[in-house]
Amino acid sequence: MASITITISDLPHAHVSVCTDADKPVVGRSVTPAEALAMELLGTSFKRGAHVVYDAAQVPALALAMELLSPDAYGWVVPAEIARHARIALGRELPNVVGSEVVCTPEAAAEIRAWFKERYADSGWRLTP
Repeated sequence: MASITITISDLPHAHVSVCTDADKPVVGRSVTPAEALAMELLGTSFKRGAHVVYDAAQVPALALAMELLSPDAYGWVVPAEIARHARIALGRELPNVVGSEVVCTPEAAAEIRAWFKERYADSGWRLTP
């Protein structure tokens, strides 16, 4: 599943800057529906004279997320929960929580149940469905 971020910014003298984390278009490469729509938007921006930059580090929100995860920047001091949200923002991890319920595949749930039963069989604890 593709996730593309596009930031459109005003520049002085009525110019526009468009920054994206999308890959540069390559002839013959297959694209997802999201990538196709992004390419249309970026193509239209370019035709209208906007300065289009294909670089995730130039997208402000993504640049922040990348710095939060980088060991050369803040990566060693960022709490785990903030790092998880940064990975989600970068598309490196999918959000797995809906409300207060953790969402996972049936196979993963079966593995978790088996591990729990093995580890805590005599404790009197039990997992609720």
